[in-house]
Amino acid sequence: MGANRSKKMSKPSLSRKWSTADVERYRNGYPGKKDDPKADENLKFYTGKIASRPKGDFIDSIHKEWFGAFELLERHHGYIQWLFPIREMGMNSLSQPLQMFEAKAIRENPKAMKRVVRSYELMLDFYGMKLVNKETGQVARSTEYKTRYLNLMIQRHNWLRITRILKCLGELGLEHYKRPFLYHIMDEMWNGQLLSCMRSLRDYWIPVLKDREDRNFLLKHLKQKTKPAEELYGVRPKPTMKVESVEEKKITKEIEGETKIETESKVEMKLTEKVLDVTPEEKLVKDGGKKIEEDKGETKIETESKVEVKSSEKVPDVTPVPDVTPEEKLEKDGGKKTEEEEGTKPKVEATLPENAVEKTLQADVKVKDEDSGYKVPKQAGDMSEEEED
Repeated sequence: MGANRSKKMSKPSLSRKWSTADVERYRNGYPGKKDDPKADENLKFYTGKIASRPKGDFIDSIHKEWFGAFELLERHHGYIQWLFPIREMGMNSLSQPLQMFEAKAIRENPKAMKRVVRSYELMLDFYGMKLVNKETGQVARSTEYKTRYLNLMIQRHNWLRITRILKCLGELGLEHYKRPFLYHIMDEMWNGQLLSCMRSLRDYWIPVLKDREDRNFLLKHLKQKTKPAEELYGVRPKPTMKVESVEEKKITKEIEGETKIETESKVEMKLTEKVLDVTPEEKLVKDGGKKIEEDKGETKIETESKVEVKSSEKVPDVTPVPDVTPEEKLEKDGGKKTEEEEGTKPKVEATLPENAVEKTLQADVKVKDEDSGYKVPKQAGDMSEEEED
């Protein structure tokens, strides 16, 4: 007994199965259904040649006389099949299902298409909405939305009318009008309105969208009870470019035209670094803990593993050494004589014997290095004045 009961409870509801089959048949173009070449009353109605039945009127008169007549639109049940014909037989036996050749002729007739859009505006007004943009199909609240929303939630036969309207829009070339309408309904639900329409929205209105991605997109947000991440009348958002996250341990910095991409193991320089005219302390703070030394045209960037010299090395200016006596020079050098050849020759140290001091001081000797072309002056104090050839 209990097993049979649980099996019966797990069976899908009849309404759910019917809704799925109904919308799939519509999206698939009613397989096996053929046109009746003699059935052209929908085309004649939208071209103004015949009036709707029963107790109806011509299309232009309905648009003019019935617009805003909420009581008439509520109690009359024979006009909706004429304003929004679909390929299914409705409750009005005096109307006919839409034929494919009729739909094609209406789509190709600009005046007839304007009448279709006007019919849509008439029903939106009846439901407390308005068509803001005829190109995109954007929908918004009307001034009397409070009373009209209440009527829509109470009078449930209007939910069936909306399903018919959406199907007709798809047949007559206004498929792009469906999505903005559904966005508006969902947005109103998140604002606490039209909540009793939730089931129809899920089982009928969203499923009549012919684009599978559109259906899945809206059903996903409906299930999560979140708004679509886009304008209510727009299209699905395009995929955004991937942003490198902290988990990837890659950080991009931009400093005045300079782009640095840091990883765990290395530092890659994308553009030449510009040396800023700031103090070392300011530079240290700006570079996030990297120590930078600037010494007369030479810039060093110190990292944990290495030091990169970004600017070309320049020969530092040497401050002239004042003239000193030979004794002071000798005492200063600690008994050693040092000769330097402008950064190209290594230091040469020689210990002078005690009896050779006076000979060295009195000598007026010029020694020329044949390889480098540099001259060694007669006094150590004149070294800074020598220039490179």
